[in-house]
Amino acid sequence: GWTGDDVLRLGLSAEQPLSLVAGTLRPLGADVAVGGPDAPVDAVDGPGPRLAEDASVAAMARCLGDALIAVVSSGVTPQEPLRGVGLRRDPAAPDAPPLNVLCVAGDGATAVGISEAMWSGRSASTGQPYSQYLSDPQVEELGGDVPTVRMVARTAPGGPQTFLLQALEIGDLPGLPE
Repeated sequence: GWTGDDVLRLGLSAEQPLSLVAGTLRPLGADVAVGGPDAPVDAVDGPGPRLAEDASVAAMARCLGDALIAVVSSGVTPQEPLRGVGLRRDPAAPDAPPLNVLCVAGDGATAVGISEAMWSGRSASTGQPYSQYLSDPQVEELGGDVPTVRMVARTAPGGPQTFLLQALEIGDLPGLPE
């Protein structure tokens, strides 16, 4: 079970593998801040500067757009770029499954790496081609103060709609060093 008052924590269990994503929660009205077991999630809506005031975080939020669910994360090491993944509705097909969105602080080389991984790369965790999970990838460089690359893709037939969220959690995003 969950314990705590303002910040909720869940005792992690192998029987609940998705609990790793939500080891700590902070309810914020209709939203929730999610972090690892020891994450300082009270910083999300606590005293001090807002996360949205950070140029890199703001670039990720703009890149992800109006997401149904999104996660913004740093890499494993400080040298790795900030990245965000999410699911959002396709305005051209609102009844279709959500689109997968990957955003990374990066430039043209990052865009090429993601594009090449989507067309010919394989998931390090499953050994299967990324194209088995995601189809019709569109990769673009976005302008702004923080150079950002965005990939939008559909879930491939039979693929999990949460593939990018899972890939972020296990360090297996297409074209990114983990």
